[in-house]
Amino acid sequence: MLSLRSWAIKYKIAHNALNDLLKILFGDSSSTFKNLPKDSRTFLNTPGQVCTRVVPPGKYYHFGLHKCIEFEYVNLNIIPPEEVVNAVNIDGLPLVKSSSSQFYPILGINKSLNRFQSNVFVVGIFHGYAKPENFQDFLEEFVTEATYLTSNGISIL
Repeated sequence: MLSLRSWAIKYKIAHNALNDLLKILFGDSSSTFKNLPKDSRTFLNTPGQVCTRVVPPGKYYHFGLHKCIEFEYVNLNIIPPEEVVNAVNIDGLPLVKSSSSQFYPILGINKSLNRFQSNVFVVGIFHGYAKPENFQDFLEEFVTEATYLTSNGISIL
């Protein structure tokens, strides 16, 4: 089941397509697939709720720098180099013209992967109807994690 779950994540299989596949496998008379869940969210261990942190005047969710970097290497199935170089960018992004709703994502790119592929990843994201009042509060988790990783390195499993 772990390899099927990894496949679905790696190839970004849509939940409705995965639900159909699970129904086919579950309906098979073989006992091998009888323990599979019928829903893709259960199968992929999708969290039911997202734990956000209040950063006035909105909310912030931290995906994690370590988690994003690790996911890239595992997804590409390559061994990381001795030194990983990351670049980070933060900029406001209005969602629609008719509202002041906006995102402030913390985006990263792993420069060590540029010869394989250069995907931008989201380290954290703020949503509110105005920019964060206190950028120190907004960046707290990112700065703490980046400082720790810079000092202690990163372990890719």
